[in-house]
Amino acid sequence: MSSDWSIAMKRILFLAANPKNVPGLQLDEEIRKIDEALQRSPCRQEFELVSRWAVRPKDIPQSLLQIEPQIVHFAGHGMSSGADISDLLRTVRSQIFPSLIQSIRMLVHQTTPSRDLKIKTDEGFIGVDEAGNPKTINTTPLAELFYLFTSHVECVVLNYCDSVPQAKAIAQHIPYTIGTKQPITDAAAIEFAGGFYTALGAGRSYEDAYEFGCNAIAIEGLFKQKLIPALYRKSDIVNSAPAASPIHAAAHPSIEFPNGPVPLDSAFYIECPQINSTCYQAISSPSSLLRITAPDRMGKTSLMFRVMNYAEQHGHTAVDLKLGVIDREMLSDRDRFFRGFCEVITEKLKLENHLDQYWRAEEIGYLQSCTRYLEQYVLPNVKGPFMLGLDEVDKIFPNPEISVEFFKMLRCWFEYGKQYTHWKPLRLVLAYSTEDYSQFNQNHSPFNVGQEVVLPELTQQQVDDLAQRHGLTWSNQEIKDLMDMVGGHPYLLRLAMYHAHRQSLKEILQNAPSEEGVFRDHLRHYSEILQSDPALLTVAKQVFASAHPIVLSETSLRYRLRSMGLIKRQDNPVEPSCNLYPLYFRVVLNQS
Repeated sequence: MSSDWSIAMKRILFLAANPKNVPGLQLDEEIRKIDEALQRSPCRQEFELVSRWAVRPKDIPQSLLQIEPQIVHFAGHGMSSGADISDLLRTVRSQIFPSLIQSIRMLVHQTTPSRDLKIKTDEGFIGVDEAGNPKTINTTPLAELFYLFTSHVECVVLNYCDSVPQAKAIAQHIPYTIGTKQPITDAAAIEFAGGFYTALGAGRSYEDAYEFGCNAIAIEGLFKQKLIPALYRKSDIVNSAPAASPIHAAAHPSIEFPNGPVPLDSAFYIECPQINSTCYQAISSPSSLLRITAPDRMGKTSLMFRVMNYAEQHGHTAVDLKLGVIDREMLSDRDRFFRGFCEVITEKLKLENHLDQYWRAEEIGYLQSCTRYLEQYVLPNVKGPFMLGLDEVDKIFPNPEISVEFFKMLRCWFEYGKQYTHWKPLRLVLAYSTEDYSQFNQNHSPFNVGQEVVLPELTQQQVDDLAQRHGLTWSNQEIKDLMDMVGGHPYLLRLAMYHAHRQSLKEILQNAPSEEGVFRDHLRHYSEILQSDPALLTVAKQVFASAHPIVLSETSLRYRLRSMGLIKRQDNPVEPSCNLYPLYFRVVLNQS
């Protein structure tokens, strides 16, 4: 049995739209087919299916940022160039009230036929506007969007009519893209999806899954439709291209969009030698515990990756787990949580699962069963030092029925390494955004022992270095102006520098605290968090409304604001971490 929260899990983002005033599609049947295929598969625990319906254009980047999927599946209507609009009007006239014909003529550049219709206009996926009417997302912006998500998107499935132009454009940036060469029927699109995800769920490659999808169409007797889906590989597109992608010809060729951890081979990782040296030295000692802490998106996971890589290069066996992916059901079931924790370690180490032989939760409890499994089975089967990295551990703080016992167990493991020889190979690395762990008994907590590393903001010298790596020749004053707006926050700085290849720094700073600015998704995310919690919203308003540092008596709320990076420190008095937040939130929060 595989774990429910393995770091290797692939997320599938299903994006669907059935606009008003056009023939409807069986999109619910398509996602049901996908879900059934995955549920029946031997690797079902390795996939998570997330759906978004009635998709508006602005919903797509927001969903990609929130879900961070490996597979993106579009289902719905497609628009292609080709036949005259009269084809559409004749079809619509036979299916929709005659009074709509005039409105369709007026909306021709924003509407769509069903999967097997064409109109003469730009190609694209058909989403909906605020009123549910058709709205086209054209090829160029769709491809540009996926250029921003090359760090984790592996495959894009465009399961709608005549989507090859979009598929070819997206394939310049994404390893595998599937489109359709001509109109595709509902039945064929649904069967392709079923066959494709059945193969993926069985552990087959994207290329094999594509062939299974085509075969599924043929098995249902839809032989002509079998030839419609087309697979495009990034390697083929790039190798055959005479020059850089025309979509991004104006951009610096090596610029990375700052989304997720900075890759190990990235030129845009600003290393702090003293911090890295401290981390490497810490994990080189037997039975060590390293704690990496900083607000969100300050580089904790990027540093952990480098610590893991250093450990592996020096003969350690390293396993990293992301606790932020655990679903709510697991956090309410101690048996599933602790068993899943053991199972994912087993899978990562490629060991046989012998958990049933050691698990005696009813007799000795979950902590002892988990400890027994690690001590008697895992550690004896690992050669040399064993490093266990746990990222986003603060994500389980709100569930004390799990977190109190889990962190008590980690503290015990750390202390066992000081007492018992067979525990000395274990090294623990914890990364988290908040220091609000007052709920844990100090004698049972891993948060007051070992080596702590607090990630600082970037200095002006480091920001200058980062700008040069982005090919930007900014003056000291320009760098100061940017830091006045966003401070030394690595993610916000990289985001500004990425967009500086498309717009001037003056324009970026002028629009920064607005819905038109390059930081809008980041700001909206925190706005949603604040507005979902009345107590947190109240203190945030106080902080951002004040021209001077203020005292907040509620410790837990200070910790939360600091973990989000909205204030400079968690100790009183507090003040905004940079000018961006008060400039934006003074307007937005006062409207709530």
